[in-house]
Amino acid sequence: ERFQEEYRGKLRSSFVSDYLDWSLDPIKNLSNGDLVQLSWDCEDEDVLSRYGYKLKHEDASYTVEGLKEITTFDPFEGVDVIFDGISENGTAEITGNPSEAAAQDLEYELDKTSALKEGDTVTLSVTRYGSDPSKYCIENYGMKPATLAKTYTVSGLSQYVQSLAEISSDGLA
Repeated sequence: ERFQEEYRGKLRSSFVSDYLDWSLDPIKNLSNGDLVQLSWDCEDEDVLSRYGYKLKHEDASYTVEGLKEITTFDPFEGVDVIFDGISENGTAEITGNPSEAAAQDLEYELDKTSALKEGDTVTLSVTRYGSDPSKYCIENYGMKPATLAKTYTVSGLSQYVQSLAEISSDGLA
């Protein structure tokens, strides 16, 4: 920007795009303390022969600093899964509401909701209408979910007797 301001009117408007190119690497997923490399790829000889200017540029490294630290939250706090029915034909249902404000806009879904038996596992996942829930929470709340899935073990279902050994002697009498 400083270069363009200083040489405005002396060079054609497309000079920068025609002769100067640079890149930064990496440009995403940066944290404080990371190094970012600035690399130049300029048409030095063309600029010198056409305009009589010798370009001064130098690759450089910059340390990322000043980024706000992102806190995490438990998107499952206040949300639970309840199981009902008889083993082999049990059901799972999501109950409650997430307590963290950042989790209010997230969707919750179970991988299995029916034909459950005692001891099975179901996974409750957090989504955001087809997009990345972590990215959404970071951009809108400055927080990210600590995890995007939680596994529950099916328990508390009624069961039919599977063998005579499960019936007490009083019950048999």
